[in-house]
Amino acid sequence: MSNACMFLLFFSLFHLIILNFVDSKCPENFQCASLGVLEFPLSNYSQPECGFLWVDCNASSPKLYLANEELSSPYDILSKISTNVFSIRHPTLLGYLRYKFCDLPYINFSLPNSPSISFTIFPYITLFSCIKSNDTQKRYFQGFRNYSGCESFDIYYTTTGNLLLPPEGCSAVPVPVYSQYDPNTMDFWDLFTDQYHLEWHLSDDCNECHKRGGQCATENMSTFRCQQGTTST
Repeated sequence: MSNACMFLLFFSLFHLIILNFVDSKCPENFQCASLGVLEFPLSNYSQPECGFLWVDCNASSPKLYLANEELSSPYDILSKISTNVFSIRHPTLLGYLRYKFCDLPYINFSLPNSPSISFTIFPYITLFSCIKSNDTQKRYFQGFRNYSGCESFDIYYTTTGNLLLPPEGCSAVPVPVYSQYDPNTMDFWDLFTDQYHLEWHLSDDCNECHKRGGQCATENMSTFRCQQGTTST
């Protein structure tokens, strides 16, 4: 066999080995204790590069990590509702609810929405915290319920719908509530729970990218990019 043929054979075998290594790095799905089989965008905690939601299946109860959050604060996964919905427990909300801290509206419930994936929680209501003694805001929230037990701001909320944008001087945050709650009979702080449903949806671009064996990435914080993948079939 000529040197040229040997080189071509070696190159072909090497190319196949590299493709196999790249394609097999991220499994298509994985088994996770009581949650059963999980798939992208979920990934095993030991392979965070393979998904947007990391699941620790080796904990005493399964834990969920969001890619942009501190690893010291995982969510407890209570159950798997469907392929894209978990019932979870928030890692720090219970403390705020238990002690009725007035900085509850400032808890960061923001989720890492990106061009690749979006998240929602339910059920929830939106709280609007506004600086006290602002007549314009009081008129804006006419018909809303009001909690005025905090020293520096008032809290407005409604159970019949939510405003799209808060007025100037107010901040808005979705806070999970019990599915069966009655604001007419329940104390304001008793409306909220640290357990709720987390739902996620892949964007069409990311879904198509993943199907082609690509890896969903974000460029310049807002632009979707499909890069060479690590997902096997």
